[in-house]
Amino acid sequence: MPLLITAAKQLVEQDWGALSTLAWLCWVYSLFFSLVFTNVMWFTAIDRVGAARASLYANLQPFLGAFFALVVLSEEMTPLQFAGGFIIGAGILLVRVGTPPQPSPD
Repeated sequence: MPLLITAAKQLVEQDWGALSTLAWLCWVYSLFFSLVFTNVMWFTAIDRVGAARASLYANLQPFLGAFFALVVLSEEMTPLQFAGGFIIGAGILLVRVGTPPQPSPD
């Protein structure tokens, strides 16, 4: 809502007819794949593995962002960033090899 309120003036002034078909298709693509599809995948994963385990993989987002910046954009990585990636990976591995909690006898 705050974004909609702050953007109200620009939304009213926008010439919607001037947008090309490609612009509308790009908007639909980005809306579907960045919001709808990814949320469905995320909630499906939470349903399958549980919230605690699924939240571990949310920590992969900064790691993968840095990795793709390195590979695709030729960004440079500092030793501190490598250490952070190692810590993220080690934390996920430690939890994965841990034994799952036993169900309660109820």
